[in-house]
Amino acid sequence: MGESTSTGKLTLPLELMNRLLIGKELLLTNATNLTPTSDPLLIARAILASHDASELIASGIAEHVGAERNSKMQGLMDYIAATEKATQSRFPGKQFFENLNRARVSFKHHGLLPNSREFHQVLARTEEHVDQACEQYLGMPIRELDTSQLIADATARSLYLEAQQFARDRRYREALEKTAQALYEAVAVTPLAFRIVPGEADSQTALELTAYGVDPGAFIRMQEFLPRKSFLTNEWDWNTRENGHPGNWREDTISFCFDTFVDVVRKIQFAAYQPSAIQFSFLFDDVVTAKHDGVLVFSQGQHLAFYGHPETVGFLFFKELKLGETIKGRLTPGFQYPDSYKWDKSSFEIANIYVLASPTIDGEASIPEHHALIVRAEDVEWGYEPRPGAVKEYPHLFRHSKWATG
Repeated sequence: MGESTSTGKLTLPLELMNRLLIGKELLLTNATNLTPTSDPLLIARAILASHDASELIASGIAEHVGAERNSKMQGLMDYIAATEKATQSRFPGKQFFENLNRARVSFKHHGLLPNSREFHQVLARTEEHVDQACEQYLGMPIRELDTSQLIADATARSLYLEAQQFARDRRYREALEKTAQALYEAVAVTPLAFRIVPGEADSQTALELTAYGVDPGAFIRMQEFLPRKSFLTNEWDWNTRENGHPGNWREDTISFCFDTFVDVVRKIQFAAYQPSAIQFSFLFDDVVTAKHDGVLVFSQGQHLAFYGHPETVGFLFFKELKLGETIKGRLTPGFQYPDSYKWDKSSFEIANIYVLASPTIDGEASIPEHHALIVRAEDVEWGYEPRPGAVKEYPHLFRHSKWATG
């Protein structure tokens, strides 16, 4: 017996759950606004998708109820007949499925286009009838299937279940934070571990995901609803003045993000490896090394330092570095204006200060909580080294570097 998954009243082997959800997905991904005057070819495509989805779901139902299998049972109506025989009941929507099957045969085998007026609602009617069939034979409509067991990573699955509980409690902000955390854990064990950053609506990543069958628009919209983990505090950060506000913490938002999260994870979690560029910050910390004795180090509230601030805030003297002493952290090159504490982010080429967030420093000095350290660029040499644990966690990425562990 294969692995099983329980969803309320429904207990199914995981492979059957996959079959049902793929059928559901075929209906959703082909949904479009068809009308009685739509192009018959568009209607024909909807008929093919509806038939494929129905056949997948009907085969799962037949297997679940213990219908007798034989070599002649190969199509939609065969599965329906076998289910009826095994359960001594009438399959919901049987007449509709017979009409659907005839329309599919007429188009696929004889090239006859369907009647748009008769079949323009074929996707909606298919969904209605397969819902009824799942309710009758499985104890739950297909729209209510719990998809959490499709997430292979146990940590991500647990976080997703926590997010669902927060949603049931109407704690939508916490539900979105748990979803972001679940996404982080789920993609960490995939080839896209360094490409998908929760809360980052990156169009290039969305485009890459189309190769795995992910809807790029849905992926970007989900990312716009999720928080991003702050490099400064390592906590989930909401950009309130953009999308991270209570107006976006709603039941429909949560439902959409849950569906998209599962869709993305299910499609990439077993994806074949493909090399992709890894951002510096995933693997390395910046390191600045004093070029001489007496290098002045200043501090500033990290939330102020990272964004720059008017001159009234000022820098606080922190300590002096001796030749060769270092500071590690997340470096932002900055340009400090003459006779002022105000500064802006800049390129390395024109930077006259380096601002290091989440710093660690040589010696015994205690760094004030949530403060950044600031040094003059001309007084230090910039370098980098692996973040704590990076070499152990990703040894293959350092195999040909000076940090290789043999």
